[in-house]
Amino acid sequence: MTRKFAALAGELSLDDLRRLLVVKERLTELETRRGELETELAAVRTAIADLVKGGPAAAPAKATKKTVKKAAKKTLKKTVKKTAKKTAKKTGKKAGKRRVVAKKPAAAKKAAVTKKAPRAKAAAKKAAKKPAPGARKAGKATLESVVARLIKANGGTMTVQEILGAIAKGKLVKSKSSNFANVLRRTLSTSTILVSAGRGSYKVK
Repeated sequence: MTRKFAALAGELSLDDLRRLLVVKERLTELETRRGELETELAAVRTAIADLVKGGPAAAPAKATKKTVKKAAKKTLKKTVKKTAKKTAKKTGKKAGKRRVVAKKPAAAKKAAVTKKAPRAKAAAKKAAKKPAPGARKAGKATLESVVARLIKANGGTMTVQEILGAIAKGKLVKSKSSNFANVLRRTLSTSTILVSAGRGSYKVK
């Protein structure tokens, strides 16, 4: 043995010997770890066999702890999903009930509106038949004659803005035009009885 070692030492360099030492140490560590894993594996197999047979479970090893944790996580996920589904169903039912309850007052309001509708229509018809304030004075008179009466009643001269205000206030003229001011200015400019009194004012000729 001594001769073999001496011969091997003579053949190998110092670096080679160091590498062999590192390899030997690593092999020793790995073999030790393999023995530990084989022991754990044997314990796991024994525990599985006992569980299959229905006997007492063996002492928990590292691998069985991991398995238990995974099983616990799966169980927890399933429980959470079931709880969420139940909660969603309950919430949906409650929401449905609320919607049904909310629809009843709406239907009642519609019924009330339909009942009041004939009355409102009748009142609107009566109001339409009644002439607006100032309309009786104007009658079927033209815009030109209405303006002439306003100017005479207000001292003989009025500006365009004053005329517009007086007509709107007394509701003396009904017009479908979206710009009644232009209609009034056109009437004043083309009238034969209304003439300019200077700077936007008008008088009766």
